[in-house]
Amino acid sequence: MKKLLLLATVLASSFTIAQERSFNYERYLVAGQEEGGQLISSYLNPAMKSFMSTSSASWYFTADTHKQWGFDFSIISNNAIVPTSDQAFKFDETKFNNIAKISADNTTNVSELPTIAGSFRAENRIFAEREVNGSTYKSQLITAPNGIGENFRIIPNATLQGSLGVGLGTDVILRFVPYISTNSFTFYEWGIGVKHNISQYIFAKKEKPMHISALIGYTDLQSEFFMDEGKSNSQWKGKNQSTIFETSAWTFQAIASTNFGKNMKFINFYGGIGYNIANSSINMKGIYDVDYTNDKGDIFIDSMENPVSESIKSSGINATVGATLTLAWFNFYADYSYKEYSNFTLGLAFSLN
Repeated sequence: MKKLLLLATVLASSFTIAQERSFNYERYLVAGQEEGGQLISSYLNPAMKSFMSTSSASWYFTADTHKQWGFDFSIISNNAIVPTSDQAFKFDETKFNNIAKISADNTTNVSELPTIAGSFRAENRIFAEREVNGSTYKSQLITAPNGIGENFRIIPNATLQGSLGVGLGTDVILRFVPYISTNSFTFYEWGIGVKHNISQYIFAKKEKPMHISALIGYTDLQSEFFMDEGKSNSQWKGKNQSTIFETSAWTFQAIASTNFGKNMKFINFYGGIGYNIANSSINMKGIYDVDYTNDKGDIFIDSMENPVSESIKSSGINATVGATLTLAWFNFYADYSYKEYSNFTLGLAFSLN
């Protein structure tokens, strides 16, 4: 269960899926530290990109800013959409010295393996051969880790967010998930942003026809997921096994929203265009003991320490469109952001101006 928590990085939106799926991606260490690390990085790549997408999303549901000491508090569900092209990764066994792969019928080699966002139906079985002191050692036959399913391409993340008007048409925004620590994982998220109202310099009237603002935001997300040593939740014996996941993201946005006036205050539309810069990394820590056997029954154990360290960067333009429904002090909103890993957001905010 804790492996899929890496996929959704906490909160209620991920727990239902986590109870149904367990992905032992450490199985790929059967190929050795270097080649196994390549396979694990390819497998987890969509999760890393998804967290970069959700971390830079949903900083606003209007371009308007609060009066001094006005505030809002939001509960937000961000949902990254994994492209179909990232539901599998290419596997060319000619580029691997240790691993050989056979399909579910034990005979036919295939050219793709699922990522964490891919299929959970196929059972691609893999094994490895290692040359040690002139003798060939073979691993046990294992099933390659599967994904969440090709029909479910959403990787969710949720956060809490508050915004406070500090005067001069400026809001300070804080987003956070309090530090969570259990026997299975630790997690926290925080972020800070500033939104400044530009329309106050453009429109002279008190009732402006629309609101225009500039926004900058930063988010930091960190988690560690612990594997049960030598038990069913870990393929290999060892000690201190865990996966550390980190993401940081900057976003710079120019945003606008409608202002229909008193007769239609219950609904407004908003949108923005901006630029995101994000970094994401995974680090598998601990010792993993992978065993192999030769034809004589001799056993070779490859003890790997801290076997995987991978980081990726992403930057690019995004565009967002959304709508807000206002009922008294409550705002219900939804938006869609177009980017490499597009994102749709659902949010509920309590606002007092």
